[in-house]
Amino acid sequence: MQGFISRYGKLTFTSIFIYLTKFLFAGNTIPEVNMSIDFRTMHVWRGIATSYVPTLEPSVTFTKNNHTLGAWAAQSIDGSYSEMDIYLNYKFRNFSFTIWDYYCPTSFSGNDEFTDFKEHTTKHTIELEAAYQGSSGFPLQILAATMVYGDDLNPENQDNYFSTYIELGYKTQLHQTNIRLFLGFNAFEGYYGERFGIVNTGITAINYLKITNNKKIPIQASFIANPMQNNYYLLFGFSL
Repeated sequence: MQGFISRYGKLTFTSIFIYLTKFLFAGNTIPEVNMSIDFRTMHVWRGIATSYVPTLEPSVTFTKNNHTLGAWAAQSIDGSYSEMDIYLNYKFRNFSFTIWDYYCPTSFSGNDEFTDFKEHTTKHTIELEAAYQGSSGFPLQILAATMVYGDDLNPENQDNYFSTYIELGYKTQLHQTNIRLFLGFNAFEGYYGERFGIVNTGITAINYLKITNNKKIPIQASFIANPMQNNYYLLFGFSL
């Protein structure tokens, strides 16, 4: 069983690139390509600060029909935080389903092996995510995500935690500012905390800075609280 699980991560990684080849070249439809780069004063993910200094976060996506293949990366300006993620997403009406491959090495210039998917040494984490995006009649957003393999281990026995995160979100608009409220829970002991509880709650406000008649830059501010760890964050950012 452990051998099968150990191979699962590598199979998932390989499958992503097989899918990418088919995704780009199958049929006559050319996928839509989008690229962007974000600047953040710090990086907070699901209530946990991974970088306390500014980060640059480039991303690229390939979208065809209801399928999206994307890559996202982050690098702090002092080199203390590095991450590169690949994901596959499928949308059906107001629902979306995503397979994430999170890769968090010590640094991109270090000795960590990008192709290492061994059970107890890999820096990859595979996660399955399902989300409901809300509708005009039911504007509540719901997300559930579980880490199923990789760098999500209990240090006492080296077994996977299967860390699970659940989030409720609500979007609205105040004048010309987009507002999002969110409330995230840790389901049980794992990556996010030692017990069930609130780990990520707060508000994000997004507005647009007009550069030219045809160009606007989204700017945002977020207040984030993690009651379980008694941590609070205020961060700012913009996208190009």
